[in-house]
Amino acid sequence: MKYNFDKIIDRRFTESTKWDGMTDYFGSNKPLPMWIADMDFMTPKPIIKAVKRRLKHPIYGYSFPGESCYDAIIKKMARDFSWKIKKEWIVFTNGVVDGLDTGIKSLTEPGDSVVIQPPVYFPFTSVIKNNKCEILNNVLLNQNGQYTMNYDDLRSKLSKKPKAIILCSPHNPVGRVWREEELKELGEMCFANNCVMIADEIHNDIVFKSNQHTVLASINTRLEQSTISLFSSSKIFNTPAFHTAFAVIPNPELREKYLQARMGQNGGNLFGYIALEAGYNCGDKYKRKVVKYIEANIEYFVKYINKNIPQLQVVKPEGTYLVWVDMKDLNILPEQRNKFLIQNCRLALDEGGIFGEGGEGFYRFNLACPRVYVEEALLRLEEAIKNL
Repeated sequence: MKYNFDKIIDRRFTESTKWDGMTDYFGSNKPLPMWIADMDFMTPKPIIKAVKRRLKHPIYGYSFPGESCYDAIIKKMARDFSWKIKKEWIVFTNGVVDGLDTGIKSLTEPGDSVVIQPPVYFPFTSVIKNNKCEILNNVLLNQNGQYTMNYDDLRSKLSKKPKAIILCSPHNPVGRVWREEELKELGEMCFANNCVMIADEIHNDIVFKSNQHTVLASINTRLEQSTISLFSSSKIFNTPAFHTAFAVIPNPELREKYLQARMGQNGGNLFGYIALEAGYNCGDKYKRKVVKYIEANIEYFVKYINKNIPQLQVVKPEGTYLVWVDMKDLNILPEQRNKFLIQNCRLALDEGGIFGEGGEGFYRFNLACPRVYVEEALLRLEEAIKNL
């Protein structure tokens, strides 16, 4: 199957949050949207075909994931990560954030503490606060644009006996693909302190060149029994509108608590199950091609900024289609940056402060789009910055 990722698909007037929701978030629909994390590429053809086939049946009643859907997940984990899982370990959710919320509910009581590693995907903060828990920030170390975990600080945070830590792997927004030894050190520290790990691994398929995603729970039996792993096919196959994800929970006690916390809630939906199964079974060719295209976009973006806009410092990602850019050296007051980017650059970006401590002065760019959008964004940035 051929895919043309240079093709522009008009998403306006489709109730697209990214394109049609800009006025609500940015006060204008004129900027070029490079914010919310979905792609401007078509969904893989096998998924479209499978959904259309089911649409032909005229009844869309209550549904559940079939055996073939579970089988697709089990085979994907074995094929991509050499991790052998069982059907009963899988719990479907309405998305990874929904799965995170259930994880926190199942492990904590109001007043308990949970560790996160900012700057990090901002719903982590909301989920913890909504469950009336305390946030312990284990801030990532940034050494000249290379982010690492701060294990000394983590040791200090674990001494406060948090009930859980939420890991972002690969990391959004800084783009780290954690090495196995990094994950093992974190995991063993958490295991020794009875701190359950909730791993958001939604970006696992989007990894570049020599980097390799390691599933935290696959490292050894101790970590497998201490981890709630969250996945979805929605990032790599561009199907977030189907609101379907799943947790893998090998530990029966943790799994029972998780199921109790989900009592009365649905997990996924008919077309989400169909899309997930078709993607995992027939989407590898699409995955290879789209990751290659995104990586080329990132290479172009990084080289262009380094050559033409030296006021910006780019953190080159090892994975995800998101790029973290330091704009603190711009000749502009911090409180004016957002207005400058929206009105002068005409770009809709995610402001770094929403990702928590360490995010101030950064902006997140979404480069899962046709190259012409990347080129246009860079030209707008360069022109506006020259006129400062």
